[in-house]
Amino acid sequence: MKYVLFIIGIILSLFGFLMVTGVLIGITNGDPEYSLASKIVSMIFLGIVPLAGGIVLCIFAAKKWRKAKVKQQICGKCNCSLEPGWTACPHCGEKVSLTN
Repeated sequence: MKYVLFIIGIILSLFGFLMVTGVLIGITNGDPEYSLASKIVSMIFLGIVPLAGGIVLCIFAAKKWRKAKVKQQICGKCNCSLEPGWTACPHCGEKVSLTN
Protein backbone atom coordinates (compact mmCIF):
# COMPACT_ATOMS: atom_id res chain seq x y z
CA MET A 1 0.00 0.00 0.00
CA LYS A 2 2.88 2.40 0.61
CA TYR A 3 4.05 2.15 -3.00
CA VAL A 4 0.74 3.26 -4.51
CA LEU A 5 1.61 6.96 -4.82
CA PHE A 6 4.99 6.15 -6.33
CA ILE A 7 3.49 3.73 -8.88
CA ILE A 8 0.76 6.21 -9.84
CA GLY A 9 3.41 8.91 -10.24
CA ILE A 10 5.51 6.72 -12.51
CA ILE A 11 2.52 5.72 -14.65
CA LEU A 12 1.39 9.34 -14.93
CA SER A 13 4.92 10.45 -15.87
CA LEU A 14 5.22 7.76 -18.52
CA PHE A 15 1.84 8.73 -19.98
CA GLY A 16 2.91 12.38 -20.14
CA PHE A 17 6.25 11.47 -21.72
CA LEU A 18 4.55 9.34 -24.37
CA MET A 19 2.05 12.08 -25.16
CA VAL A 20 4.80 14.70 -25.52
CA THR A 21 6.73 12.33 -27.78
CA GLY A 22 3.65 11.61 -29.89
CA VAL A 23 2.79 15.27 -30.33
CA LEU A 24 6.38 16.14 -31.23
CA ILE A 25 6.40 13.39 -33.84
CA GLY A 26 3.13 14.78 -35.22
CA ILE A 27 4.61 18.27 -35.38
CA THR A 28 7.76 17.13 -37.18
CA ASN A 29 5.78 15.07 -39.72
CA GLY A 30 3.98 18.21 -40.84
CA ASP A 31 0.56 16.58 -40.69
CA PRO A 32 -1.89 19.23 -42.00
CA GLU A 33 -4.89 17.68 -40.20
CA TYR A 34 -4.48 19.85 -37.08
CA SER A 35 -3.01 23.31 -36.67
CA LEU A 36 0.27 23.90 -34.88
CA ALA A 37 -1.50 25.80 -32.09
CA SER A 38 -3.85 22.88 -31.37
CA LYS A 39 -0.88 20.49 -31.30
CA ILE A 40 0.98 22.68 -28.82
CA VAL A 41 -2.10 23.05 -26.59
CA SER A 42 -2.65 19.28 -26.63
CA MET A 43 1.03 18.74 -25.82
CA ILE A 44 0.74 21.04 -22.81
CA PHE A 45 -2.50 19.58 -21.42
CA LEU A 46 -1.97 15.92 -22.32
CA GLY A 47 1.81 15.74 -21.98
CA ILE A 48 3.50 18.33 -19.83
CA VAL A 49 0.82 18.57 -17.10
CA PRO A 50 0.71 14.76 -16.46
CA LEU A 51 4.51 14.58 -16.65
CA ALA A 52 4.89 17.31 -14.03
CA GLY A 53 2.12 15.81 -11.90
CA GLY A 54 3.80 12.41 -11.95
CA ILE A 55 7.12 13.91 -10.92
CA VAL A 56 5.43 15.80 -8.06
CA LEU A 57 3.72 12.57 -6.89
CA CYS A 58 7.03 10.71 -6.90
CA ILE A 59 8.67 13.47 -4.86
CA PHE A 60 5.73 13.48 -2.43
CA ALA A 61 5.98 9.70 -2.03
CA ALA A 62 9.72 9.96 -1.36
CA LYS A 63 9.13 12.61 1.33
CA LYS A 64 6.45 10.43 2.87
CA TRP A 65 8.85 7.45 2.99
CA ARG A 66 11.52 9.66 4.58
CA LYS A 67 9.09 10.83 7.25
CA ALA A 68 8.04 7.23 7.96
CA LYS A 69 11.71 6.23 8.22
CA VAL A 70 12.32 8.89 10.87
CA LYS A 71 9.20 7.75 12.75
CA GLN A 72 10.49 4.17 12.88
CA GLN A 73 13.85 5.12 14.34
CA ILE A 74 15.12 2.82 17.08
CA CYS A 75 17.62 3.51 19.84
CA GLY A 76 20.69 1.30 19.54
CA LYS A 77 21.35 1.05 23.26
CA CYS A 78 17.99 0.09 24.80
CA ASN A 79 16.13 -0.94 21.58
CA CYS A 80 13.11 1.33 22.13
CA SER A 81 11.39 3.19 19.30
CA LEU A 82 11.64 6.97 19.22
CA GLU A 83 9.00 9.59 18.48
CA PRO A 84 9.58 11.88 15.49
CA GLY A 85 11.73 14.89 16.27
CA TRP A 86 13.50 13.42 19.28
CA THR A 87 17.28 13.56 19.25
CA ALA A 88 17.85 11.54 22.43
CA CYS A 89 16.29 8.39 23.84
CA PRO A 90 13.94 9.17 26.76
CA HIS A 91 14.92 5.96 28.57
CA CYS A 92 18.70 5.89 28.41
CA GLY A 93 19.58 9.41 27.18
CA GLU A 94 21.66 8.21 24.20
CA LYS A 95 21.95 10.73 21.36
CA VAL A 96 20.38 9.47 18.12
CA SER A 97 21.11 10.73 14.64
CA LEU A 98 18.05 11.59 12.54
CA THR A 99 19.79 10.78 9.23
CA ASN A 100 19.80 7.03 8.64
